[in-house]
Amino acid sequence: MRVLIVAPTVPDLPLPATNTEIDAIAPDHDCDIVSGDVPLCRLMNRIDRQRYDIIHFVTHGSDAGVLLSDGIMAPSDMLQLAHHTRVKLVFLNACSSTMPGQFLVDNGVPAAIVQNRAVNDKDAMHTATYFYAELTVNSSDLRGAYDAVNRHDGTLSWLSNGNYRDMLTGEVDGLKKGFVLLTAAVIGHVVLTAGLWLYLVLH
Repeated sequence: MRVLIVAPTVPDLPLPATNTEIDAIAPDHDCDIVSGDVPLCRLMNRIDRQRYDIIHFVTHGSDAGVLLSDGIMAPSDMLQLAHHTRVKLVFLNACSSTMPGQFLVDNGVPAAIVQNRAVNDKDAMHTATYFYAELTVNSSDLRGAYDAVNRHDGTLSWLSNGNYRDMLTGEVDGLKKGFVLLTAAVIGHVVLTAGLWLYLVLH
C-alpha cells in the first residue's frame, strides 16, 4: 500500500502519540510522511504528480475539517487532495471527523474511515496500528482491515456511498477484460500455428 501520512504539529494542541503512530505504519508500507510544520500550501506542493492508495491524517478534527499547522483544512481542500492523488481511502484519524468524511464520499472518494466523536490520542493510535497491521496480511482488502479493528462501540465508521464497491467492480471488470483479450490472443496463436502446420503438410 502506498500511503500519504499527514501529521501536522499544531501549536498548543500536541498529540503525543503521533510519532508512535507513524513508526507503526511506515515500516510495512510505502509511505510519504508530511509532518512537523504542515501548512496547506506545503501539503499541496508535496503531492504534485503523486498517486497514493490511502491518505492518513493524524491530527485534530471537527465538523469543519481537520487541523493543519496554519488552521483548518476544509473538506473541499481535502477532496481536491484526494482526487489529485486518486486515493482509494481517506483515513481521518481525528476526533469528530464524520461530516468531512461524508463530504468526501458524497463527492466521489471511494471510502473514508472516520472517528465519530472525541477519541483518546492513544486509542486512535492503536486503531491505526491494528488497521495497517491487517493490511500487511491482505493489502487489497481495505474494508476487511476496517472490520477487523472496528470495536463496534460507535467510535469508528466506514463511509462509502457505494463508491468503494464500484471501484472494486471496475477492477474486477478490468481483470475480466484482460483475461478475455489474453484468451483471444492465445486462440489466435493456436489457429495460426495449426494453419501453418496444415499448409506445410499439404505442400
